[in-house]
Amino acid sequence: MNSSYLCAFFSLTLALSAPLTGCGSSSGDSGAGISSAISGMVLNSSGSIMYVANADSNIVHTLNPTLASPTVSTLAGVAGQAGTAEGTTTASAGRFYSPVGITLLGVDLYVADTGNSGIRKLTTAGVISNLAGSLGVTGSADGSGSSASFLYPKGIANDGTYLYVADTYNHAIRRVTTAGAVTTIAGYAGSSGTANGSGTAARFNTPYGIAVNPSCPSAGTCDLYVADDANHAIRTVTTAGVVTTLAGAIGTSGSANGTGVAATFNSPTGVATDGTNVYVADSGNHTIRKVVISTGVVTTLAGTAGTSGTTDGTGTDALFNSPTGLALNAAGTVLYVSDQKYKKVRKIDLTTSPALVTTLNATF
Repeated sequence: MNSSYLCAFFSLTLALSAPLTGCGSSSGDSGAGISSAISGMVLNSSGSIMYVANADSNIVHTLNPTLASPTVSTLAGVAGQAGTAEGTTTASAGRFYSPVGITLLGVDLYVADTGNSGIRKLTTAGVISNLAGSLGVTGSADGSGSSASFLYPKGIANDGTYLYVADTYNHAIRRVTTAGAVTTIAGYAGSSGTANGSGTAARFNTPYGIAVNPSCPSAGTCDLYVADDANHAIRTVTTAGVVTTLAGAIGTSGSANGTGVAATFNSPTGVATDGTNVYVADSGNHTIRKVVISTGVVTTLAGTAGTSGTTDGTGTDALFNSPTGLALNAAGTVLYVSDQKYKKVRKIDLTTSPALVTTLNATF
């Protein structure tokens, strides 16, 4: 591992709010890497169970987000104990290291175990096993199981058959089968940039969140939406690896609404989609944005750019503090936000105009 990767590793996985002295930092981290508690979230089909990855505590939580004051439980991992152990009988037997992304495929959860540079499988009974990546070893190799390698992946999503991973510090998008076979579909490991294109000709800069269009005709043919964090843009990736920019003046940060490249973002992290819109946790702006897929029109759904806080309310009256992960219910009517530095889950009612933001009374 070279010195720049060591800096990235310790800056991201030791729960610091700023890089170590002497380490370079990506503009896309801006305090919105693994610097606070909760990050990725996913809901079950009924919306009655939320699974939350807690990067600080090295655990995965469960709660019922339909309750105003839900009980937060530990599904797997042990608070404060990082590791690579697989759990065989109890949740406490397994370990994570700064898990960030989480997705639910069939009856099992899959976790981007960022600090371990691996993809883990987690049953809803709390049993952890290793799916892909040589845990604790960084790299960019395609292959199967532990012969594949990642470099601190953060985002993970699925189309019902395949897993798609934002391999953040490889600047690449990877596809993983449920048998653990890994292939790179877009981006070139170790080479960041802004280029659109196909396969290895395309470039990303620390891609973070990833979401799959649920309206695709069949598994393996879905469009993916990627929060390209340090490029301050939302990219579209076909499963054939063709990359385009959906919205954002790529490489330029800002908070402007507009159409396509006329809009600007500031270190976007989480994305969620209903097939019509892409919702974006615009972390550096402390806002939630909406992008219309068909037109690329970007608007601010909630929050005020440049102002952090914890205020509930409607539209721009509500305030966030580094929103990071998003989860959309099956009906597309409620968007949940992991408000990272606030360490709370926020709930956005998409049926109201302006959107109404409330806070779940749950402690992590």
